[in-house]
Amino acid sequence: MKALFITALDDLQILGALGRGLHLWPHCFLTNDKVHVKSLVTQNFEILAGKLETGHLKESKAVVYEVLDVEAKRIEDVKGVELINVRLSLLQLFLSCLWLVKDNSVNFELGFLESPHRGMTVNVTSNSRSVRFSSSKGVFNKTDFSADELRAARNIFQKLYGGPTPEKISRNPVISLPDLTNRFERVMYFVQTARSASELSIKVAQYVTCLECLFCTDSSELSHKMSERAALFLATSKLRRLELYNELKSAYAVRSRVVHGDRLPAKYVSLLPRICEQLDQVLREAVYKIVTSEQYYPLFTGRSEELERFFLEIVLAKDERQEPS
Repeated sequence: MKALFITALDDLQILGALGRGLHLWPHCFLTNDKVHVKSLVTQNFEILAGKLETGHLKESKAVVYEVLDVEAKRIEDVKGVELINVRLSLLQLFLSCLWLVKDNSVNFELGFLESPHRGMTVNVTSNSRSVRFSSSKGVFNKTDFSADELRAARNIFQKLYGGPTPEKISRNPVISLPDLTNRFERVMYFVQTARSASELSIKVAQYVTCLECLFCTDSSELSHKMSERAALFLATSKLRRLELYNELKSAYAVRSRVVHGDRLPAKYVSLLPRICEQLDQVLREAVYKIVTSEQYYPLFTGRSEELERFFLEIVLAKDERQEPS
């Protein structure tokens, strides 16, 4: 039996036509072809889901859909919700990879499952996730993505999650920190927490947690180590390294006050949007540099001792203004 999973992506403006769509995982596509989307939404689907929801799907500028094979002749609501949740989990991971390309507030709301797809008598199930990403400044606005940028996000998605499939996710649907076996997986988990925070000071705290996770291998001198190592890893000139070091030290001061329950001074409150934007950019540059590098990705997903040795070499070589080979 065929079943249809479908959901709209909000605040995503796709430049150019994708036709049938960009392939995300087996049988799943991202498209902006309204004619194709309207062909997927059957009359029975529209009656059961409602014209308001299906109208949003048909008029959306970005839709994710998958026509899947299901062994059962009928999918009950509980099973339908499970199938939807697995696919929304995958889509949430893709949105994190979309963030690696550029800052955005792309989200989804309801995901639907029609079974059987195009049947005479059908059942429609829906569900959503509570996580909602905002931009680095905590706002929601449309962001333009070209087809090449979407492919770049898809390629990172497939590299990070090893060719993700609904079957892999369904075997371990609950994510807990002990299950995230390397620091890079933990960073991506905290990235989602930062991007879903609605309060800017909490965003700052979570962004700093991400940078700590990337650049610190023990619990001593965290503020200095994070700031120095990130500056040396990302910047090439002495002036930019000093600027970045000072920016991150200031951000860490905000983070310390927030997590320890102190009230932020007025000078920090007015600077929160700028600090958030800076941290978001720094973190994205660092993660992108790591994930696209054959040298750095194994290093940041490997043993802490090797990463500590790497940072020590960078610090000792900083006067030479070059990283160790």
